[in-house]
Amino acid sequence: MKIRDFGVEIWMNRYETTCEWNLAETCVESLTVEELLDMAGKTDTILSELLPLKLTYGAIEGSERLRNLVAGLYERQAMENVVITHGAIGANALVHETLVEPGDRFTTGDVLYTVETEKVSHDVEATADGTLLEVLVPLDEDAEVGQPVCVVDLL
Repeated sequence: MKIRDFGVEIWMNRYETTCEWNLAETCVESLTVEELLDMAGKTDTILSELLPLKLTYGAIEGSERLRNLVAGLYERQAMENVVITHGAIGANALVHETLVEPGDRFTTGDVLYTVETEKVSHDVEATADGTLLEVLVPLDEDAEVGQPVCVVDLL
């Protein structure tokens, strides 16, 4: 089953930070770091390269740097298997589709299952060869982000 990307979010992610007039902002105008430091009375800082940055959501799917850092917290994990969410609204993911059943063997790169949040649908690929031993979160049930959804035996 192919699930289409959420087109509005993809468009926003591409143009939101470069447009002249952002009519889609969901809150007040974002502050720059300089404005925040000025409000805090800390304008004498060595972080001048950060001053023009806006405090926005950033990349909806999480930057590659962040996803790599999170993956690095685990043994044998890849950035592609990390789903970043912004706040509580994305904190639950729906195990939308499973593509392997207990006892099935898989190889590196095979899609094991798909998770879905309000913002993104994400195929989770195997990072090594192995066998699916057990499904911990049944199809169409919510799982908390970070909660194990299956047990695998890696070869």
